Amino acid sequence: MATTYAYPGVYIEEITGPGVIVGVGTSTAAFIGPAARGPFMRPTVITTFDEFGRQFGEALDFWPYLERNKRRYFLGHGVQGFFDNGGTRAVIVRVGNGTPAVWSVRNQPVAGAGAAEELFRIEAVAEGPEGNNYTVTLSAPPAPAPGQPVPTLAYAIADINAVDANDRRKITIAYQAASPGKFVPGDIVALAGVAAKNRVQSIGTSANGPVLTLDTAIAAGAPPATVKIAAIDTQTRIRLEQRLPVIQAGSLITNSGAPTFYAIVDSTDSDGFVELRAPFQQADGSAVTAANAIDVSTQPTLTSQDFGIKISVPGKVLDDEAGLSLDPFHSGYVLRRVFKTIRVLPPVTPPTTTVVASLRPRALIQTPGVNDDPTSVGFMSYRNALARLQDVDDVNIVCAPDAANDPQAQQELRQHCLTMKDRIAVLDVPYGLSPANSPSALDHEAAVEASGGFTALYYPWLIVPDPVRAGKSQPSAAQPFAVPPSGHIAGVYARIDESLGVHTPPANTEVRGVMGLERRLSDREQGLINLKGVNALRIFPGEGRVLVWGARTTAPQGETDWTYVNVRRLLLYIEESIQEGIRWAVFKPNDHGLWQSLKRTIGSFLDRVWKDGGLVGLKREQAYQVRIDEGLNPPDEIALGRLHIEIKVAPVRPAEFIIVRIGLWDGGAQVTES
Repeated sequence: MATTYAYPGVYIEEITGPGVIVGVGTSTAAFIGPAARGPFMRPTVITTFDEFGRQFGEALDFWPYLERNKRRYFLGHGVQGFFDNGGTRAVIVRVGNGTPAVWSVRNQPVAGAGAAEELFRIEAVAEGPEGNNYTVTLSAPPAPAPGQPVPTLAYAIADINAVDANDRRKITIAYQAASPGKFVPGDIVALAGVAAKNRVQSIGTSANGPVLTLDTAIAAGAPPATVKIAAIDTQTRIRLEQRLPVIQAGSLITNSGAPTFYAIVDSTDSDGFVELRAPFQQADGSAVTAANAIDVSTQPTLTSQDFGIKISVPGKVLDDEAGLSLDPFHSGYVLRRVFKTIRVLPPVTPPTTTVVASLRPRALIQTPGVNDDPTSVGFMSYRNALARLQDVDDVNIVCAPDAANDPQAQQELRQHCLTMKDRIAVLDVPYGLSPANSPSALDHEAAVEASGGFTALYYPWLIVPDPVRAGKSQPSAAQPFAVPPSGHIAGVYARIDESLGVHTPPANTEVRGVMGLERRLSDREQGLINLKGVNALRIFPGEGRVLVWGARTTAPQGETDWTYVNVRRLLLYIEESIQEGIRWAVFKPNDHGLWQSLKRTIGSFLDRVWKDGGLVGLKREQAYQVRIDEGLNPPDEIALGRLHIEIKVAPVRPAEFIIVRIGLWDGGAQVTES
């Protein structure tokens, strides 16, 4: 109400202006996942990792890390990584309903191998009790069909007729009548009466018969009577009579006859040679000795221990895959195989046994799918949790470390950020994927690509010390293990925001609290993924630090405006700050006075952003523009109660590629390399 001036004098009036726009926070991270305890589906704000432990950890000692049925969950590790790297405020949403059936595939314990260990996991794709009805069968390789050749160890034996006096590596031989085969270059051979093995370097001919050239000369004196392919004990090179596809790199093989030995194939070649990763082992893991070596004179066969997985329900087979292996070099590597009804996941803790015979999946332990059980969390649980986050305004970053191996759950995070348009999802590539060989990090990026740059993807996983073992009752048993990087990266975002500003790319900076990486990438490997929007974590030669070496979003390549994480987050900061900072103008008279006030208020805020280095341009007009005029606000729009404001900004983009041109200059002509 206007003041009434009733008497002559001086009147003082206080004028309250529109105020200034205060920048909003940019680094509150929401974490979604299963926890040991605490409220379900209720966003809970915490400001320290100890507070997380008190509310979401085990009842005993408030332990913050969750393990169930020998499976590790990563929510606690992600929250710890966030606070270790500079985070100060997090929102936790615990999920736990709708778990799928899970089968833990373990090895068959053998003497000397210790207790059974998990080799991999089988998880039903469908959440809830549907997977409980599945019958999971692990099958051994089928026996060869009648008449089908089997891999047979090569054998040859010959009499030595003469030793070359000038070169005692050369011997003239005559094959014995009972010799089933002949020598080839590369064969490991034994000479009668000579303890050390030798190797055939080359084979020639002479009038008196074949001439073998050995690697090592024969000692002077009476020549050995015979030469034969040596029995197999400590050597890692063997030869087959024929090369068959059943024996390939990564195959676990055994020999026929007694005793049975085990080895893993490293490589094969077209000549039938098989290189083993290490010498054959006895079943208990002990070394093969000369006393019980594999006698190749009997021409034993080799059998692959590749296995199969069959998923069935009464009266119907749903999935049936054979020729599987636990070795990444095998064409049937089980973690790369795609099934219709199940997912095959890495073990919670990689097996530690060195006994080759124990690397055979045999035992199955099933955990039925039930409600409110952290055995596994499906995408519907994440969808429901994200719906609760829609009402939490100050969330800027969304992470779900336990969704790393669930593309559907990650797609829920992506869709949430696309819908809200005020936050970004930090996502993880699944464990164990290669950069570009399918299934790969590139494949996963395609599944979580987000228009507008509302997601960022990081790879590979981080190696951290095991706080569960080190902190509880087994400090001497602590072993490093892999965790998804999203929680640590969210902390890096917070640290960079605090020290340098949200406009600064969160890259070329150290990830704290880690020991290493799941795999080290080369420049070439990063080159395969960087332009596609997969941000690499790197350890460079001569350094022990893990560095964030990428700052891209997963925006489609045509959306160059949203290529970089810092640009996306800067615009989110500007948009939300202006949205909250000009709320005072709602219901004010929509006239030129309001327009000028808003223009000054917004311009003042953008001026601070420009001076802080968030916008480029030597002049204000080059860095930002604010337009509020009749062209944007004609009378018909004003009549509808609308006020339109047009803002243009020029955000800082990172110097991702630095090209240095070096030339030779001798004071006259110049030669340039570029």
